[in-house]
Amino acid sequence: MIETYKDLLIGITGGIIATGIVGFVIVVFNKIVWPKIRKLTYRGIDLDDEWNCTEYETIKEGDETKNVKAREYQMTIKQNGHRIKGDITIKNICYEDYMSFYKTKGIVKDNYVQIDF
Repeated sequence: MIETYKDLLIGITGGIIATGIVGFVIVVFNKIVWPKIRKLTYRGIDLDDEWNCTEYETIKEGDETKNVKAREYQMTIKQNGHRIKGDITIKNICYEDYMSFYKTKGIVKDNYVQIDF
């Protein structure tokens, strides 16, 4: 009877250790190996950088029209193969001086970029 419990305890312990090892290998593969493979095999456009853009609006005052700086966009993109992620900061200047912050993620497919934020 004691041998049965001993064998059962050894089997459970071995199963827990094997599950831990397999889980560790999966995490290492998904976090380190797979991104390196994606980066090596990717042949598309490279967006990994900081991007800035200014938007102007045309305002009419009497007979004159002038362009006024309305918004400034700053986007930081980190790219890993086809997957991109980053941050967007939008500074509204024209009407109220406030800033919006967004986290982004997206993909690059057939040289088109799809970003969700």
